[in-house]
Amino acid sequence: MVCKLETMDSYILVPFPEVQEYMEEDWFDIEAILALGAEESVGSSAYFIPAGRLLNFPFEL
Repeated sequence: MVCKLETMDSYILVPFPEVQEYMEEDWFDIEAILALGAEESVGSSAYFIPAGRLLNFPFEL
């Protein structure tokens, strides 16, 4: 039996300035969702980004 984790339906809140590194990606304008209505808690430029995009994004340790 093979189990596949469907991560494209899950979103992760990424605050500013961390979200800047994703803003240049081709998919960002279509898939990222601006976190409106919670600016007092998360800042004015936080976005919900599909978890699958974050899991597949190269990063440095």
